[in-house]
Amino acid sequence: MVYRSVPYIRFAYPTAKVESIGNPFIAEKTLNQLLEAKSINSFKTLVNSYKDFNVDGENAEDIQRSLDLNMINSVETLKEESPKSLREFYDRFVEFLDSYNLKNFLKAKVKGLDLDIIPFSRDFRRIVDLIKTADKEDIPKILGEFGLDISIDTDPI
Repeated sequence: MVYRSVPYIRFAYPTAKVESIGNPFIAEKTLNQLLEAKSINSFKTLVNSYKDFNVDGENAEDIQRSLDLNMINSVETLKEESPKSLREFYDRFVEFLDSYNLKNFLKAKVKGLDLDIIPFSRDFRRIVDLIKTADKEDIPKILGEFGLDISIDTDPI
């Protein structure tokens, strides 16, 4: 009996940590309370009253950015407290979260627009820094240096 439980012992604390973080906003009652908030300040107060949130911001975009950073901090905490063999999983998860922002950032760059984004992963941060100052024609080469084989129509209709 002891033999079967041994593989799970190393996951006991990270699993407990994930369960303790949870997502307090899944419950319908909680969502309704947030929807009934009359102002941004009351919304922030409600959000901050759940778990370990510390939401800042004066508008919806700032609040969303703050919630995103809270989530990334939770993922980083879980990564540090998990077995080393799982750390790459957390890195890939953060990169997955960045993929949506990368797509929007690239679309904006090709259209000649500025898009203010906060990258979560180190690689994405480097990609964004390089592409910000690059010409549209250089974007595929930069992406290729990071192992991303993406073709971009630099002259969209």
